[in-house]
Amino acid sequence: MDKKIGKPLFENVFGENNTIKVLDFLFMGGNFDFTLTHIHKGTGLSRTAVRNAVENLEKQDLIEQSRKDNKSKYYKINKHNNKYCLLDMLYKKIKSEVIAQ
Repeated sequence: MDKKIGKPLFENVFGENNTIKVLDFLFMGGNFDFTLTHIHKGTGLSRTAVRNAVENLEKQDLIEQSRKDNKSKYYKINKHNNKYCLLDMLYKKIKSEVIAQ
């Protein structure tokens, strides 16, 4: 069995990187939004690593804050960013190739 099947999809192409892990997690989440705690638990990254990755992705406008409650901010993929369409196509292509293996 290929070891790549268990990896998040973008990691198959771009390698391991905290920002890639967070981006992958949010892509897997589809239309849902997540707090930093959700992302931390879902990726296994430290809270600091998640915070830094989210900051980086926000600066690139790849993710956006979708809402805020009394305790937390929620983040999701910014589907209005021009890069989103390209990343989405790439994500689906990688997914189909990994499933076909």
